[in-house]
Amino acid sequence: MLLSKRFLIVVGCLTVISLPGNVRSDTIQSFKSSPKKKPRRSKKSKATHPPTESPVDPPTLPPTPEPTCENQADSIFAPKESCTCRGKIETVYFVGDKVCGPQYLVDAVQVRSTPGSERLSFMLLRTMNVDSIELLYDDTCTENTKVTTNFLGFSNPPANTIYGAELSSTKEYVTAPLVSIAGECITALDVEVDCQVEVKALNICVPPTDRKVVMVPDSITKRVILFDEFDGLLLDKCFIDGYEGDVGFNRPINAIEVNDDEIWISDQNRDAIFKFTKKGVFIGIVDEVVDAVTGLKKTNGLGNVRGIEFVGDQLYVANNDPLGVIVFQNGKNVGMFGMNKTQDVLAYQDELYLSINDNNADSISVYSVDGANSVFQRNIAESDGVTAFDFLQQLTVRQSTGTLLAGGFSTPSGIYEFALDGTVLNYFHPAKARAVYELGNGKLLWSEKGMVIFDISLLDVLPCCVETEEYSFNTGLDFSPSMQYIEPIQFDAPSDDADSFVCDPEKCSEGAVASKCPRTCNICLLLSEQCARIN
Repeated sequence: MLLSKRFLIVVGCLTVISLPGNVRSDTIQSFKSSPKKKPRRSKKSKATHPPTESPVDPPTLPPTPEPTCENQADSIFAPKESCTCRGKIETVYFVGDKVCGPQYLVDAVQVRSTPGSERLSFMLLRTMNVDSIELLYDDTCTENTKVTTNFLGFSNPPANTIYGAELSSTKEYVTAPLVSIAGECITALDVEVDCQVEVKALNICVPPTDRKVVMVPDSITKRVILFDEFDGLLLDKCFIDGYEGDVGFNRPINAIEVNDDEIWISDQNRDAIFKFTKKGVFIGIVDEVVDAVTGLKKTNGLGNVRGIEFVGDQLYVANNDPLGVIVFQNGKNVGMFGMNKTQDVLAYQDELYLSINDNNADSISVYSVDGANSVFQRNIAESDGVTAFDFLQQLTVRQSTGTLLAGGFSTPSGIYEFALDGTVLNYFHPAKARAVYELGNGKLLWSEKGMVIFDISLLDVLPCCVETEEYSFNTGLDFSPSMQYIEPIQFDAPSDDADSFVCDPEKCSEGAVASKCPRTCNICLLLSEQCARIN
């Protein structure tokens, strides 16, 4: 599709904070803030117009001499290299007014344009981590390309009290076939150039499939963040975005993998367990009912939810109103056990380990794994909340030793390591911690107001603590996140189903191509021709 001077790609009805990678944190004050916040929209009421423009033009930074990477694959079948993405690249192709690509991305795209218009708008129904955009210019084009990215954030950073302001930043690039957006989690992308240009593709950063990652909800931005399970490095700031729309997170606490194909997320203040596909697409709410007071959808029987655990076909939910652990079987509330203020449930060695924060009677309690009929076995550790631990939150298993790790949130706060008989083996770093996870490289990743990588291998030779802040106030985010529980997940490589529209060139046919690309477009026709030549 050819267009003159200008096109607009709008990425997302849901919203998240993100600082574009090409903008320093010290330039955030120059971003424009729209005078009015967008109303919430559900996926059923889709926007048909681009975001409202600010009356003040965004600042323009000096042109970038050249694109930051070369992302052109030799053929449509070849994987693409990333500009800024630490995960994997999936591509959405634009041909005429059609869209092709992996089905879950195609489903999120709506083309909003009229023939001959100067503005071409691609509406996406979910926030995405955008890596780069591919363009085809006229051979005589020598003008710079101006890119404006829009996103949500704080209107006056580093103050963290006004989240949701519409911000934007602008940068110029020399004319090139590929522009690295480096914006991550953007809600709109606007490109201007004074010559004809064809929009070829949008490259999206998605979770890697060649290694494990960990999921951590951020209750400030209402999203699930991904980190590398081996070294703890940040992968994706907006894998799941629940800021508004059909989901509407309030305080997400724990995201876990269920049945190898879904992700369930507990929300403390929404009293709900939200369900998503492993592509980050919202499915619904476990045992959904309508709250008689708020009118919002919630999960039957829950109130003040914390950690969750899935065993067999049963979900165990740490609940605080009423107190105890509520059990769901095949997605339905089947009862509860215990009568204590429970922060987390961990299934380990055919038993359930519960972290209990009950005024001056804190403990790690062990129950049998029998659904709503689970029976108390023993306390392996107890505290009056003063002389030992206080307010333990998530429990995890330390991979290298099989012992338990826990974050202590109240004084004496810190990172605790317990033997299975309750003996305190180690007490690291006296600071508030919600969750602790041992990474593949042996370091500890812990959460509270951000994510911190803690190298415990040097404790014998150096004073505490050798730490690296990977996602926190001091990493240029210009706000302080509130990070919650940490859980591992493995994303599967695409199979021969609708995950990918590209058929196997060694055995594909026109029928196979059609099944991979339900929306007929020129890309699919070209694939048919390629397959015919190969066969």
